[in-house]
Amino acid sequence: VIRDTDAFVARFKKVLAENLDPGWNDQHGTCPAHTIKALGDCGFLGLTIPKEYGGRGMPQYSYCKAIEELAKRCAGTSVMSGAHQSIGLRAIVLFGNDRQKEWLRPLSNGEELAAFALTEPEAGSDAANVQTRAVFDKDKNVWRLNGQKRWITNGGIAKVLTVLAKTAVETPEGTKDKVTAFLVRPDMPG
Repeated sequence: VIRDTDAFVARFKKVLAENLDPGWNDQHGTCPAHTIKALGDCGFLGLTIPKEYGGRGMPQYSYCKAIEELAKRCAGTSVMSGAHQSIGLRAIVLFGNDRQKEWLRPLSNGEELAAFALTEPEAGSDAANVQTRAVFDKDKNVWRLNGQKRWITNGGIAKVLTVLAKTAVETPEGTKDKVTAFLVRPDMPG
């Protein structure tokens, strides 16, 4: 693992030197598409995604070493890619079904980015107190989410968002709320 990581990080440093301009990013408040493409093409954006879903299948150790190099050069780009890889698509890797895991292919190569939608105006980033609610519509066989999310890294550019919402669950003691993660694409109705 260490040898593979060292080899990847050495190549990654070259990719960063050729494709990342932190001054430009700071001045424009964004990471340009060509930089995101380079991060995807070299395998960084899918570093820990399993190989069968288009990633490199490397361990978290490798990700830590690579993100350290990225953060040395540009904190903003490291936050963007961290939100994508560490929390944005992690739920799909860990808990997604086979259909959802197919979404990992464009995420691993930088065609798409992921985000994690937790923070809310009234709850901050306290997952247990999110106010967004999800209710199942039996007639249409869909979940309806209602609420507000704020300050979501990659929120404006992500194509896959993991959105946390409260759902009602029947228990022997009565109805209880639990927090549930939903995968949402911006092109979904609503």
